[in-house]
Amino acid sequence: MSRLDRRIVLEVFYILAGGAFFILGMTGMLDSFWTGLGAALIALGVLRLIQIGRYKNDEDYKENVDIANSDERIRFITSKAKSVAFYTSVLLEAAAVIVLRIMKLDELSTFAGLVLCVQIAVYYVAYLVIRNRY
Repeated sequence: MSRLDRRIVLEVFYILAGGAFFILGMTGMLDSFWTGLGAALIALGVLRLIQIGRYKNDEDYKENVDIANSDERIRFITSKAKSVAFYTSVLLEAAAVIVLRIMKLDELSTFAGLVLCVQIAVYYVAYLVIRNRY
């Protein structure tokens, strides 16, 4: 099974799971959150299937996508954007820990601190793995 075929199977799964959530939400078995999530999953799956169909059938589009996916500049920009987003989220979480503690919201402050610690731990493990790989 090719990578593209696996993507098609995944998108069909999204549509089916979304349909199940949507139907269960509409019948009242689940709350409205799941109805919205189901609708979003259906929309995501359908749009991705359309995109995959275009990729398979339109050679010009396929060539442009392949070039964009292998472009070193785009990879660098993506990596830099992820780095900035991570750094910003760490700073905001650290500020939230302090602000929430000052506001006497100790449970939320502790939770924000735990999220911050988990993020940093995942970053460190990923750093070690990537460092050993390259």
